[in-house]
Amino acid sequence: MKRNAFTLIELLVVIAIIAVLASIAIPIYGNAQEKSRATQCASNLRQVGIGIQAYLNDHDDDMFPKSATGGAWPKQLRDRYVTTWKAFHSPFDKRPQQETGTVPVSYGINSKCFDVNASKFSAPSELIMGAPAVDPTPVLKFTGTSDKNVEVRPIGGGGKKFGTHQSRAQINALFADSHVASVLYNEFAKTAGEDGKRRWEPESDK
Repeated sequence: MKRNAFTLIELLVVIAIIAVLASIAIPIYGNAQEKSRATQCASNLRQVGIGIQAYLNDHDDDMFPKSATGGAWPKQLRDRYVTTWKAFHSPFDKRPQQETGTVPVSYGINSKCFDVNASKFSAPSELIMGAPAVDPTPVLKFTGTSDKNVEVRPIGGGGKKFGTHQSRAQINALFADSHVASVLYNEFAKTAGEDGKRRWEPESDK
């Protein structure tokens, strides 16, 4: 007699194979998604960097004032130099992206770069100008908004990592010469020595 039905053992074998394939595919899919987010985040930072350079060209190389009397830096960029608020919103930021009202802003400027003339930057290719403004918490979170001079500072020590990708071990950074790179968070947050000074001090040779 011809047999058309699966036996229970055959069905269990098929289920087991599907489970194994799923356990392989899900991490690969997750890694691909994270890589895509990191790439988009870097693209956003490049747009912000282009906007900052245009702002500097129009303001005799003077960086944004820390007082924000003329409006917070995100709003100044959005009003004249960056066409959409989407560029200020990291794909790692789970807050809803919007174009009106008080808008979520995921990126910050090096807190020591405010009120400095860019012509005085001693090592532009090594100086961090901006980066994702991640809250220093175990859960990846952003709280910056368009009405504030969102800042970024090196926060590390004790092996803590507050990056955005690679299990929070890496973070994208915008450098003062306008290039963007993904760097290890431990290197990003390092302030000691000459390398640390060039990374975070605009006038590190004074």
